[in-house]
Amino acid sequence: MIVIAVLMLLLTACGKSRPSRARVEAEIRECLIDVSVLPHGWTVAEGPGPYDLPERVLPGRALGGVAVSFFQPKFGARAFHRLFLYSSPRKSSQEFERQQQAEFFSSGRLTPWVNPRISYTGSIADRLRMACADFEAVHDTRRHYCTAMAQYGALLSIFDTWSSPEYMSEEEFAHVLQAIDERMKWCLDEKVPQFIPDE
Repeated sequence: MIVIAVLMLLLTACGKSRPSRARVEAEIRECLIDVSVLPHGWTVAEGPGPYDLPERVLPGRALGGVAVSFFQPKFGARAFHRLFLYSSPRKSSQEFERQQQAEFFSSGRLTPWVNPRISYTGSIADRLRMACADFEAVHDTRRHYCTAMAQYGALLSIFDTWSSPEYMSEEEFAHVLQAIDERMKWCLDEKVPQFIPDE
């Protein structure tokens, strides 16, 4: 019995302990983009902070999640950047697949998702999907909505924005994606290795 207890202690000590969600979120919060990469006139609406819908990714799938939201007061437009860290690139890849339906959903108020007309090719992401759709808003108006979901190793990044030539053109959308790429490269070098040493 003592031998079994000692073996269990040794196995626990040698195994990688799971970091606390609060610690992960405190570290990867710096990996979110800031308002300076958005076009002129945007402000921070909320965050950055822990992702406010943890049941979508926790427990058991993500080590932690963070989010920031932005607002364009002149036009009432919104944008969001969400970021999740998984215990391995394989799990992040699985979550990339799992969240496709939730992010690129179908609805009677939504036109089919189409690729944006941008020349964005600089992604360092392992996997990337970006698409835009129009949806019916109040008073029979339509809004253009674009989403980019990307896997960067053990990280999953999702950026959503209302898009219009007046406040976030598709080319400006591409500029934000390039800024996310640069932030993710820094994050993979500086923040992720402490949680995913094999990254």
